[in-house]
Amino acid sequence: MTMDPILIAVISITTVFVAMLLVKKALERLIKHPLCAICVAVSVTWLTLLALNIIGAFDDKVLIALLMGQTIIGLYYLIEQKAAEQLMVFRLPLLLTLTAAGYSIIIGRHSYTTMGFLAVVWGAFLVIFAFKDRGTRAWFNRAVECCKRW
Repeated sequence: MTMDPILIAVISITTVFVAMLLVKKALERLIKHPLCAICVAVSVTWLTLLALNIIGAFDDKVLIALLMGQTIIGLYYLIEQKAAEQLMVFRLPLLLTLTAAGYSIIIGRHSYTTMGFLAVVWGAFLVIFAFKDRGTRAWFNRAVECCKRW
């Protein structure tokens, strides 16, 4: 009888979370950076499941993708918290890039077409950012204000 994949993930996340709570302070002192126990637990779990998938010992890519998505949105929010207000215009290109990177990791390859499209999106947002004081201010403001905490 095999264990249910979601049960494996839930047990792993719980175990790593509890372990992180026990060593968090010492680890933070060592690396000189604060850590989120839940973020570490989810990330360690999907990284482990991905490694197991690569060697053929775990086959639920949907579960890996779901957990990876949690890490992607957590990373997105972390970057959003740390970035200057004027850089909020780049939220969409950032989220799309993180999503494409996660997908590429899951499928084991990347898409040049997607990378090209992302380059165009980044370029368009760079133009909006660069010319925010010369004609694109309204669009810039809408892009920055779109996702304020509502």
